[in-house]
Amino acid sequence: MGFPTANLKVDIPKLHLKEGIYTSKAFFAGKVYKASTYIGPSSTFGKSEVLFEVYIHDFDAQIYHKELEVEILDFLRPPKKFDKIQDLLDQIAKDVADTEKKVKL
Repeated sequence: MGFPTANLKVDIPKLHLKEGIYTSKAFFAGKVYKASTYIGPSSTFGKSEVLFEVYIHDFDAQIYHKELEVEILDFLRPPKKFDKIQDLLDQIAKDVADTEKKVKL
């Protein structure tokens, strides 16, 4: 869909964070990246499992089975179910743009 994410196994209840989109930073291989993090279900796709997904901005590397650290910064918005995939993609693009403006490295 154009926004590849790192899907992390996290004990979400221990985070004490509400579901939604957050601005964040990702730390990988000694570098820091802006990131957009989603905590919640893929309700647009009919899934109820709560996910922890991190889209790392300006990043194109394979990180399977590698260590990634994520720092949650600010809450952007609650989760939303979209009727059309294009509406979801438009919202993700907006979330990424909002993160770009708000996060300073």
